[in-house]
Order: sequence, then structure tokens, then C-alpha cells
Amino acid sequence: MNWTTVQLRKGLTALIVLDALEAGAWYAYGLRRAVHDQTHGLFSFSEGALYPLLHALRTRRLVAVQRRKVHGRERLYYTLTPKGQQTLDECRREWAGLNRALAQVLRPAKRQP
Repeated sequence: MNWTTVQLRKGLTALIVLDALEAGAWYAYGLRRAVHDQTHGLFSFSEGALYPLLHALRTRRLVAVQRRKVHGRERLYYTLTPKGQQTLDECRREWAGLNRALAQVLRPAKRQP
């Protein structure tokens, strides 16, 4: 994968996580697995990348955390906050506009005769 694609993917990770949380609460491992499956492996988070991202989203009050006991183990479940939903909606609108602009710029090159 080339450098530009890697940078683009990095810039989209928060959006991907917020989108996944819109469907409901997830614990980190389940979130990693769901994102990996939904994107056919294009977005795969290591624990070392996902936990700092979730912490940053929590600090910005875009996600909330709730402790739950599941099968005797305590897990942290992450949910989208109203501010997170608003941010996700804004990002979707901005992404749609950016996508339209990129479609104009990144058209296949016309061959010169």
C-alpha cells in the first residue's frame, strides 16, 4: 500500500469508529472485529492504535464509556454521545462534498493523440 493511501486511511479511522458506534455499544475487541469485517480488512486496528483513539474520542466527549460485567469479566463498552452523533453527521456531509470534488479531480487521464 502506498504512502498516500496509508495517510488517507489514518485520517478516516475516527470516522469509521464513530460510524460503527452509531449502531450501538461495542467493547474494543468487538469493535475491532466488526470494523475489520465490515471493511473487508481494509481497516484493521491494533489494540495499540484503537485504545488511544477511543481515549481521544472520549476526551472530546464524542463517545461515552460504560462498565459491564459479561460472563464474569468486566468490559468497557463505548457508545456514541449526542455530540458524537452530531460530529458524525457533519463528517458525513463534509465527506460527501469532498468525495464529489475528488471525483472531478481524480478522473482517469485522457490520452493525448
